[in-house]
Amino acid sequence: MGGARERRRAPAAVALAPGTAIARNNAPAFAFSENGTLVRATGYLQGSGREPMRVVAETAGGSRRVLSAEADLYARGLALSPDGRRLAASTADETIWIIDTERGMRAKLKPSAIVEVMSLRFSLDGRSLLLSGARERSGYGVMQTSADRTAALETLVETKEGECEAVGFVPGTRALLSSVRKMGGETTFMRQEPGAEPRAVFTEAGGVVGARISPDGRLVAFDSASGGDYQVYVRPLSSEGERVTVTARGGRWPVWSRDGRTLFFRRGRQVLAVTASVTGGGIRFGEERAVLEWDIARSFEVGPDGTFYGVEPVPGAAVQTSLELQTGWFAEVERLAGPGARR
Repeated sequence: MGGARERRRAPAAVALAPGTAIARNNAPAFAFSENGTLVRATGYLQGSGREPMRVVAETAGGSRRVLSAEADLYARGLALSPDGRRLAASTADETIWIIDTERGMRAKLKPSAIVEVMSLRFSLDGRSLLLSGARERSGYGVMQTSADRTAALETLVETKEGECEAVGFVPGTRALLSSVRKMGGETTFMRQEPGAEPRAVFTEAGGVVGARISPDGRLVAFDSASGGDYQVYVRPLSSEGERVTVTARGGRWPVWSRDGRTLFFRRGRQVLAVTASVTGGGIRFGEERAVLEWDIARSFEVGPDGTFYGVEPVPGAAVQTSLELQTGWFAEVERLAGPGARR
């Protein structure tokens, strides 16, 4: 063939221990000895974040409702439409679902080029959904599609500089705010007008995971580990103004109330709230008050009527009662992957 060297194809991957339970940080729960004895957990592990979850709606007054949507391995990404009638959620297999919060029915979105969903956000009018995370080929990005599953996907942001998340569209404008988090380093918030190149608004010294724009479009709340532990901070969306510390004893996943007068956040099992106001002297926050005790996973959403939405483990679904032990596992490895697979 013209002297060209024939390219060697990588051998096809094979499953050596299918059904092994996944622990935190996506680590499989198994171990093996030098003589080929394998011990592993199968199914699901409690507290792993990779266990069956159900969608729950709860009010500050204690009213609680489990939505009838099927339990699933809900993962990162949770977004509530502006009218509170639809909840977007992603699962561990990167499927994105639109859940009717009144009837509990769910519908699947069309497949996207996002293979590791990091965040979901509805547009301000509720007609579109922003998807952000790792892309199929390389890098990270933000894509937009219609929330009714009819329109094609549109790429809004592409980057190889770090993990990219959509914060959302800025109220009163057509601008998109996104964040780019470098591995183990700083996070830069980028503002992008339609048809223009994105520009940096400000940079946070630590990694930012959750960020939300206030309803009036003037502020952005986020959690950051720049001081060691995750705390909640707020900054003006303009490049002017300093960062204001909201929490001192830890805080994650801030969410604004629909009128912008309250900022909610998580600390352990608690959902807490502080009042928020912007005056001539800057941004002011009131004393913390506890709102809910809740074993939700990761982020949560707050509807226009004050209802909280989140996903929680299905009780008893991930309780382990036994471990599986297999002898002579190395022989099975060589049978599946070929001689010399252990080397």
